[in-house]
Amino acid sequence: ITIIVFGGPIANELAKRVFSQQKSTGLVLDFDGSFSGEDGESGFESGLSFVPGYRGRGVLFDQEDSLYYPTEDNINKDHGALEFWLKPAWDGDDGGSYVFFEIGDEWFNRMRIIKDGASTFRFMVWSSQVEYDAACSVADWSLGEWHHVRAIWKDGTSSLYLDEEICDTQTFVVMPEFLSTRLFIGSSAQRDLQAQAVIDEFSISPEP
Repeated sequence: ITIIVFGGPIANELAKRVFSQQKSTGLVLDFDGSFSGEDGESGFESGLSFVPGYRGRGVLFDQEDSLYYPTEDNINKDHGALEFWLKPAWDGDDGGSYVFFEIGDEWFNRMRIIKDGASTFRFMVWSSQVEYDAACSVADWSLGEWHHVRAIWKDGTSSLYLDEEICDTQTFVVMPEFLSTRLFIGSSAQRDLQAQAVIDEFSISPEP
């Protein structure tokens, strides 16, 4: 990368923007008795408890529980993959809405993974103007069963996989112009719509 120097303050700002766009080492959470990431990332939690997980222990998200991590270095808005194991305390056709991941303080420039009241599992992305989502029905899911969730985004495409099978793909997706400073796991960014589920082996990778 070559940066043309226009003067101290301008050059510093340009360098800051270029390198901040490149950085994203990802986030790996095994939840085996700790909210710390594999690289020492700190999680900020409220009300959570460790319970038997898919491997070792996982985290139960219910009531008003919340967990968030800083966005910086942990996710790239333009490309990446997010995955986790999920054990719901609900049936897929129960009519409830539950959020498993969200980043975004406003309606646009946001990302979300949710099961909505219409029994649809959705990977949602908002640009600064448009909402996109990859989605399919999970009406046949049953309380207490483990499911694997994977979402990927790259080159204007977003895809959702459930239990290692493609659920849906959206093309011509415009990614957010920016992301908020915190990413939430197991609830919405407003700390509601809790997952009402156990989440385990959560990870975000900078590359699909």
